[in-house]
Amino acid sequence: MKVKKVLYLPLSVLAVAFISYAGLAAADVKKDFQKVVDNLDLRKNTKLHVREYWKEIEGKEVVWSGIVFDVRGGRGKAEVLVANKIRPAVRGYNIALIVYDVSRAAKLKKGQRIKFKGYLHGYSAGRHGGIVITLRDAEIL
Repeated sequence: MKVKKVLYLPLSVLAVAFISYAGLAAADVKKDFQKVVDNLDLRKNTKLHVREYWKEIEGKEVVWSGIVFDVRGGRGKAEVLVANKIRPAVRGYNIALIVYDVSRAAKLKKGQRIKFKGYLHGYSAGRHGGIVITLRDAEIL
């Protein structure tokens, strides 16, 4: 008869391991605009990959930065168009922020560097490159 060895780990060790693993997925999206854009790029990935990747990250909160390209307003919200120079812009921007603090958005200046957070809401990607990512409930930090 063989005796099986059982390894008992304290609950605190297991909790730390789980929290570390769970934090990886969140940190993965938060850390890198470049990685998100690369995974949505149809020149590098299949349509299926892009669709499945988006399902994984949609609704996740991100904290990124960029340069204000323009601000459009109306009906209790503003759209702040931002260029992150790490990746090519489409018509001058590659991130669109939906912001409900219209007065704060109105104070932004073209060319101003901003840091912001928001939730991944949508994207548009063309075959010839250029991706625009939309963040909802965005907040200028």
